[in-house]
Amino acid sequence: MDNKRNSGIFFNIFAVVLSLASFFVAWKMILPQYVINKNHYAKVDAEVNAAKDKLESLKVAKTSLDNLGTIVDQMFIAIPSEKDDPNIIAELEAIATKNNAYIPSIQIADSGSAGSSAVAVSFSVSGGFADMQGFVNSLENDLKFFSVKSLAISGNKEGLINLSFQVEAYQQTDSSLTSTTQSSTLPSDVSGGIE
Repeated sequence: MDNKRNSGIFFNIFAVVLSLASFFVAWKMILPQYVINKNHYAKVDAEVNAAKDKLESLKVAKTSLDNLGTIVDQMFIAIPSEKDDPNIIAELEAIATKNNAYIPSIQIADSGSAGSSAVAVSFSVSGGFADMQGFVNSLENDLKFFSVKSLAISGNKEGLINLSFQVEAYQQTDSSLTSTTQSSTLPSDVSGGIE
C-alpha cells in the first residue's frame, strides 16, 4: 500500500513538474508573439488616435470654410458682381418702411468716373425725427455697402423732417478675376467643378 501511495505522490509530483515545464515552454513560445501583438496594438491605437485628431482638425477646417463662405456670400450681397438697381431700390424701401419713413423717388445713375465701380443714388426721405434717426442708423448698419456723399436736412410745417441723400453703392469691377482666383487657390482634387 505504501508503494501505491508513493507512486500516487510521485505521479502527482510528476504531473505538477510536467505542467510547470509545459507552462514555461508555452510561455517562452507565446511571450514573443504577445509582445509583437502588444506592439502592433499600440501602433494601431496610435494610428486611430492620429486619425481621430485629423478628423477633428478637418471638422474645424470645415467650420472655418463654412464661416468664410458665409462671409463671402455677405460680401457679394454688399458689393454685387453686376449692376443691381432693383435690389438697391428694394433695400432702401425696406429701410424706410422699417423706420416709418417715406421715399417719394429714387434716382440711380453710374458714377461717371471711368473704371469706377460706384453707382450714384439720389433720394429723399421724409418722417419724424426719431424715424429719420432710425433710418440713418439702419442705412449705416445695412449689409449692402452705401457710402453717403452728401446729406441735406430740411423741415416743414407739419413737423416732418426731409433728408436728401446722395450715396454711392458699389459693384465688383472684374468678376472673372474673382472666379479665377477662387479656383486657382483650391487644391485640384477639391476644386472639382469650380471654373
